[in-house]
Amino acid sequence: MLEKTYLQLMFRVAIKKSPPFNLHDLHDEKGQSSVEIIPERGGAINRIKLGGIEVLDGYKDGAEILTNAWMKGMWLAPYPNRIKGGTYEWNQQIYQFPINDTINHHSIHGFLMDEKFPSLQFRKSDQQGLLSIQYQHSGAHPAYPFQFDLTLQIALSFKSVAMTFAFTNMESFDIPFGLGWHPYFTLGQPIDELSLTLPTCSLIGTDKEMMPFGKKYPYSSFENGRLIGSEVLDNCFVLSNPSKIASFYLSNQEHRLHFWQETRHAGFNYFQIFTPSHRNSIAIEPMSCNIDAFNNGEGLLKAKPKQTYEYKCGVELLD
Repeated sequence: MLEKTYLQLMFRVAIKKSPPFNLHDLHDEKGQSSVEIIPERGGAINRIKLGGIEVLDGYKDGAEILTNAWMKGMWLAPYPNRIKGGTYEWNQQIYQFPINDTINHHSIHGFLMDEKFPSLQFRKSDQQGLLSIQYQHSGAHPAYPFQFDLTLQIALSFKSVAMTFAFTNMESFDIPFGLGWHPYFTLGQPIDELSLTLPTCSLIGTDKEMMPFGKKYPYSSFENGRLIGSEVLDNCFVLSNPSKIASFYLSNQEHRLHFWQETRHAGFNYFQIFTPSHRNSIAIEPMSCNIDAFNNGEGLLKAKPKQTYEYKCGVELLD
């Protein structure tokens, strides 16, 4: 009965000022489900509430957003993980990204999180609210001098949210591209007390600098679901048998959170799992390519001129 009633609810967008940011909150009129976006941080997803339950660990206010600690909810583009030494070669030209992984001396997570999405559109139906954010990159970045367009569409309905990220190469030649998302999921308690289920996958072998060395290892530790406990993870995985959808589950005694990512040739065929030291949430990060893909080519999209590629993922709360 609750679900039938919910389908008739109205959806709205409110702008919440949290200096120096304007947070855009897509929500239903009862406040049961909402998504909060930070346009000035590359369309980062800061909060997700589904069925009255907060399921995303985001920043509390603008001052905390400025720190960018843990890179919460950020979209990671044009590469989702690390580039070795920040250097790559494309069309016989060598490019150098800034070194922002100061521990391992690599470049990490791209630059989209530092860009502002200026164009927002909102529409709604009886069953969901839709928010679209658009961004055009002029090619001014010295390490990525390529023009491209992005559109992020967020669809919110009862106990679920789906995101579609569309990338278009606006150049007259192929350009490299990779995408990731950096959400920290929570069910309101330490992750040690939660159960995690992962799809069939292989662990990417990495060296002491967290760079892949060409080997993959079958990984079944969470395939049938088990308590996270004291497990510490900061690892990249590749899906063993990518089908249309890869599913991940995080659960306690009351709720089961389902995260999904769409897989295909230009889709999310990789993921990263990270357990932060505070143990209040866990990062389940969809990625379209491997670590250092700009150099090893594993999963790297060689985007064709004027062609659009879509990446999809979403979250739903199951009782």
